[in-house]
Amino acid sequence: MEYLPQYMEQGVQAGNATQGKERLSLAYPIINSMNFKQTIDNYLIFIENYRLNTLSKVNKSVEEYNNLVEAVNKANNVTTSEIAKLSKKFTKYVKENYGCGMVTTSQYNQYLSAFNAENIAKLPQRKHHKIKMAAKEVFACILSHCAFKLKKRNLDRMQSGEKTALDPDESFFFPLTAYSLENLKIKVPGLDIKVPKLDVCQATIRNHIKRFMDCGVIVEYKYRGYQHAPLYAINPQILVISEGNLASLKQLSQPNLEKKLLVNSSSYRTENKNENNKAISKENALLKEESEAVNHVRSLLGAKASNSDGSNPNGLNFYKNNMEQGGAASPKRKKVAPKKEKKITVRQTFQKLLDKNNYEAANDLARGIYDNYKPLPISHYETECFRGGLSENQFRRIVMLDFLFTAAQLWKDKNVFVGEWIRTIQRFEEKFFISKSGIFSKEQQLDRIYQLRWRINWARNFCNRKPEFQLLFPYQYFDSNRKESHEGGFSYTHRHYKRHLNNLKKFDEEDKASRKSAYQRKLNKRLTLKVREYVKGKRTFEKLVEYVERLEKKLQLDKGKLSIAMINKIEIERAKYYG
Repeated sequence: MEYLPQYMEQGVQAGNATQGKERLSLAYPIINSMNFKQTIDNYLIFIENYRLNTLSKVNKSVEEYNNLVEAVNKANNVTTSEIAKLSKKFTKYVKENYGCGMVTTSQYNQYLSAFNAENIAKLPQRKHHKIKMAAKEVFACILSHCAFKLKKRNLDRMQSGEKTALDPDESFFFPLTAYSLENLKIKVPGLDIKVPKLDVCQATIRNHIKRFMDCGVIVEYKYRGYQHAPLYAINPQILVISEGNLASLKQLSQPNLEKKLLVNSSSYRTENKNENNKAISKENALLKEESEAVNHVRSLLGAKASNSDGSNPNGLNFYKNNMEQGGAASPKRKKVAPKKEKKITVRQTFQKLLDKNNYEAANDLARGIYDNYKPLPISHYETECFRGGLSENQFRRIVMLDFLFTAAQLWKDKNVFVGEWIRTIQRFEEKFFISKSGIFSKEQQLDRIYQLRWRINWARNFCNRKPEFQLLFPYQYFDSNRKESHEGGFSYTHRHYKRHLNNLKKFDEEDKASRKSAYQRKLNKRLTLKVREYVKGKRTFEKLVEYVERLEKKLQLDKGKLSIAMINKIEIERAKYYG
């Protein structure tokens, strides 16, 4: 049903449901549907009286004051620029002397009168705006929010064993923000009444609240900082509160409250993955010279595209040919002072590996040139993987040679012939990063580089710990069929890598559990201190409940979980304090 003025048809007078001696104290205060309608009627009568009797008088005094200000400024030759500077000064004056918070038109004019008394130039006061019919919908939403907070207050107090009595002549304070009204539910729990959905922004809602404070619909306002919602109180002459019963109070229970949705873990991981990719691409951005070379390479690729399988005989000279072709046409550069440490670029490292054929690589390995080899930075692979122009086969060859040069440290003090290394390289060319469906993509190869480096590092540490272990030669050691420990092959290290991943997962779970238990102990201590303050009378019950709700929202816990712990702690602390 819609809320309509009922006083014209039924003769209901403006005022509360009970008057005189009967209105002493309400044991179970509640705002039901009848109270809601009567409050709206009282609001309409109050606004009409304000419009007819008060608004014109207030604006008349403001107009007289502004005429006087205009005459004084004209006599003192005050310019518009001076008035603009004075306005900024007044804003600082209000914050320094009266603090932050909502400033209504009445308060603004009051502060302005004191400010003008201290300055030669004067600022004009603001006129009071009339309350329009559109404000009735905003007031209805405020009233429904008040009814909801009153029921919640009674429920929290009943669960904690506190009294729910309330004097209807006194102001009932409830927290309110423009955001809560903008997202207010259309159907109010426990009320057989529908509240219209506000189709206005938060700034408009705040302006309506200011005008309600100016005209006296809202009589109390308490600013508690930017972290807490301000407290408001509706005029007791307008608000109608009646006596309820336990059955009506229990209609609104904690399990029926709308629970806050937790963050979806899959979407959270996706967002983090995108952010990490952006960070990696930003950190591994090419230098200015490298970006020019890569753009030149891409332009050449558009003219001469090589085969996807890398069968092009010019494929190995991918970067070398581009350097030769671009060197003649490139303009002369200014002489630059030599750097102390020349950074290795992606182009140089990859071209050096692509120039090596199998015999040259095997000869260098047999001579021990790569006994102290340092693997290529992962950033080079990431740059080529996401923004490079190499084919998958060329990328595979670079990864293969880099891995073999890193593994050569296992045979540092042993004499391995050239033929042994040639056979090993040929085996890698046949099986390295190749499946039934073809060559792995660049992303798949990049993911497996971390695994291969960890496994070869584990094998090197194992050989250092046990020098008596007789390591096989490379061709036999990299045989994929040697998967058992007694066979001594590289494939056996995959088991240790799996064990390593399980240990990392187990360590993360234990670390999360220890952190969670430590945080729970800290949270329990903080909650106990707040409950002790309440038991000793240093904190009100409403502030204690608000603190608990804020913790639940911050920790994304189910509503009511900390409230149960709070109720138990109140009983324990009372027994200690009074027992």
